Amino acid sequence: WNHQEKGADQEKKMYGHFKTTQYHSISSDRACAILETNHQINIRRLAAKKQNDKIRRKYD
Repeated sequence: WNHQEKGADQEKKMYGHFKTTQYHSISSDRACAILETNHQINIRRLAAKKQNDKIRRKYD
């Protein structure tokens, strides 16, 4: 699958979820920071998974 597309889709989903949840007590700045952090974590997780797959393939 296209990584770029999947990322955008994920972001849209997260944003949609965020909008529906309506964090009452959090300022929008903080909410944006949370979304950004989640995005960073996802990118890192994907990178790590790719790395693992590469290594696994080597020993298969």
